[in-house]
Amino acid sequence: MVRKSIYIGIVLGILLLPVTSFAYTVNFDLNQGTSYQDEGTLTYNDTVKLKDLDNNWGPTTTGTVVNSYYATGTATQWFDAISANFDLSGVNLAQIKTVTLMAYIKTGGYSNHGWHHYELYQGAFNAADQDSNPLGHSFDYAKYSNGGWISHEVPLAWVTSNNLDLSLRLWNASVDQVKLQAEVVPEPMSVSLLGLGLLGAVGAFRRKK
Repeated sequence: MVRKSIYIGIVLGILLLPVTSFAYTVNFDLNQGTSYQDEGTLTYNDTVKLKDLDNNWGPTTTGTVVNSYYATGTATQWFDAISANFDLSGVNLAQIKTVTLMAYIKTGGYSNHGWHHYELYQGAFNAADQDSNPLGHSFDYAKYSNGGWISHEVPLAWVTSNNLDLSLRLWNASVDQVKLQAEVVPEPMSVSLLGLGLLGAVGAFRRKK
């Protein structure tokens, strides 16, 4: 009787656990990635370069600036960009808890190390609208001189459809891979079915005894 109560208690505990306890991570590969240089006058489909972590660095070329720079000027509106598209159809958007854009970068050779930073924008690249509420941070030059991940959480308000476009602007950095990582919670029914299944398994085990 005591053992049966323990089994039932475990199953009921699973049934009553908050759904967020079962959150899991889903990685989305880049669906399409385009590099924009010289204020968008140069455009390259760099999907192959930016899809896998394979030491195949983008951008394809660097416009008027060398040493792996991703920017061509000295002001915010002069950032060049990676226009990244992701297909989120593999999950229910309503079940997404957080979304994070991740990029594996390597710093270039520009002498002013204080200018290493990135900015994240909603939507695909738009050369005429480059200062509209960007999200960004500086990064340590030395830390990324041999490569490393930067990441930034994407506002859920930006995730309105399965077709998600984001723009990542970088100063003095080349990129090996761009991907999206989402924390997803299962539907409540899925959790309930798991608990009921365990309860049924316990019952079948006891009948066999």
